[in-house]
Amino acid sequence: MKRLHDPETAPYLFVAGVHNEASLGWSAAQAWLNMNPDHQVVASTRSDAGIEFINKQRELHRGRVDQVEADWSLPDANTIVRDQLHYTYGDERRFAGFVHAVAAADRTNFTQPAHALDPSVYVDAFRVSTVSLVQGVQAVQDLLVPNAGVVTFGFGRPGATVEGYGGAMSAAKAGLSQLTVELAASLGQAEPSARTAEIVTGYIPTYSGRGVALAQKVRPGVVEDQFAETALLPDTDSSSQRIAAGQMAAAFMVEPMFSQTTGQTIHVDAGWSLRSANLFPTE
Repeated sequence: MKRLHDPETAPYLFVAGVHNEASLGWSAAQAWLNMNPDHQVVASTRSDAGIEFINKQRELHRGRVDQVEADWSLPDANTIVRDQLHYTYGDERRFAGFVHAVAAADRTNFTQPAHALDPSVYVDAFRVSTVSLVQGVQAVQDLLVPNAGVVTFGFGRPGATVEGYGGAMSAAKAGLSQLTVELAASLGQAEPSARTAEIVTGYIPTYSGRGVALAQKVRPGVVEDQFAETALLPDTDSSSQRIAAGQMAAAFMVEPMFSQTTGQTIHVDAGWSLRSANLFPTE
């Protein structure tokens, strides 16, 4: 079976949220670039480190990587990014999909109990980690091909708590899961149409993942070991999960096996979320 989109007409993947090589967004971008020599990536970033990283990738990949600066905490981020995309790429629909890898919460989210957090911590976490998915879709929608893919990355599962992840971030991620379903319903009937999926990983020391650990004054490597020990599969590895999640995100954009799939949550966490386990060691 042929892939859903021809790289000659839809070579681009838009990725929101790239900081460094450990980013889930970059794992998706790397998988997309490896999939076809005609594939190209447009990544959004705003940190100095992220901009430097993307500039280095532009050199390594000989112009196949481009970037736009985006602060997804801004209420008009969707308009700012959409204008940049249309100015750079015109009105042609050449994006096979959109990958959302944006998440952040105030440091107090990881150090205070849920009932003690200032309400603004919940509002800000929801805006950056959840609303940014809608903003990203609105920014790129006019440039999507029909039946494009929209992927976001989650953590844990709604209805269960993860000690150490914090009330605001947990609530924002639960909202992200439901938003994946709501967007599946609306984008499925939109023009152009799109499919959605949430890929849930275990603990990965991304930029935000490291922040979670350091806020608890725990080395990220210790959290990785704890995660591996409590997952269901042997030889559980955070790096392997990051790569696998990126490959799945890229495949969701074009592989026929996903052509009839939308609004689903897919776990790539070695079965960790099926257990009631702490994110941090208890001793």
